[in-house]
Amino acid sequence: MTETKSYKNYALAIVVLMSMAISSWPVGAETRSVGKVVLVTGKAAIHSISGELRKLRVGGVFYEGETIETHKESFVKLKYTDGGVMYLRPTTKIIIEEYKFTKDAVDKLVTNLVKGGLRTVTGDIAKRNRDNYKMKTPVATMGVYGTDFTVRFCNEDCTDLEAYGAPSPDNGLYMGVNKGGIVISNAASSQIYRVGQFGHVAGTQFKPRILPSAPAILVADNLPEPNENNSNNFIKDSSCK
Repeated sequence: MTETKSYKNYALAIVVLMSMAISSWPVGAETRSVGKVVLVTGKAAIHSISGELRKLRVGGVFYEGETIETHKESFVKLKYTDGGVMYLRPTTKIIIEEYKFTKDAVDKLVTNLVKGGLRTVTGDIAKRNRDNYKMKTPVATMGVYGTDFTVRFCNEDCTDLEAYGAPSPDNGLYMGVNKGGIVISNAASSQIYRVGQFGHVAGTQFKPRILPSAPAILVADNLPEPNENNSNNFIKDSSCK
C-alpha cells in the first residue's frame, strides 16, 4: 500500500514538473523556429501568439504566428531558415502568418505587412514553391518569382520627404523590383512588375499601376541589399525615421 502510494506521488510530481516546463517554453518552441535576428538597432519587439511581449535581440529566434514591430529610428534584419533575408525599416509591423520549410512538408511563407516597409531577398521557399510565397498588405497581396524587392505602405505616416522640403506621398502601397519579379493582386486587378520597375496601389479597389520612375519615398528609404556584408553601414547616415 505504501509502495503504491509512493509511486502515485512520484508520478504526480513528474506530471507537475512536465507541465511547468512546457508552460515556460516560448510560443512555437515545440516546432522549429522560423529564423533568427541578425541585426537590431534601436528598439524592436516581438508579440507572441499568446500576447507576450519580448525584446528583439541579435541571435534570438522568432516563430510562426508572431508579430515583429520596429520603433522609430530602428532597423531589424531577419534571416529565415530557408535562406531568405528581410530588412525592416523603422515603424514597421509584420506578422509571420504561416511558415513551413522542412523536407517532409510543403514549403510555404505567408507574411502580413501591417505598416511600414522593408526590403527582402527571398530564399528557397520562393525558388521551390513560388506560388506558396505571399506577402499581404492592407491594399494588395504580393507573389514573387525568386526576388529582391522593396516595399513601403503609406497611411498618413510617410513623412520622410518632409526633411527635404517635399510633401508626403499619397497613401497606398509602393514597391520596386531589384531582381526577379513580383505580381501584385487585389480586388481590382493584377499587375506583374519586372526588374527595374516600380509601382503604386492606392487602395483595395484601385488597380496596381506601373510608375514611370522610382517614387521619391523609396529613394529616401534607400534600404540596402540585405545580403551585402556592408549593408548596415548606411544606418548612421540614413534619413529613415
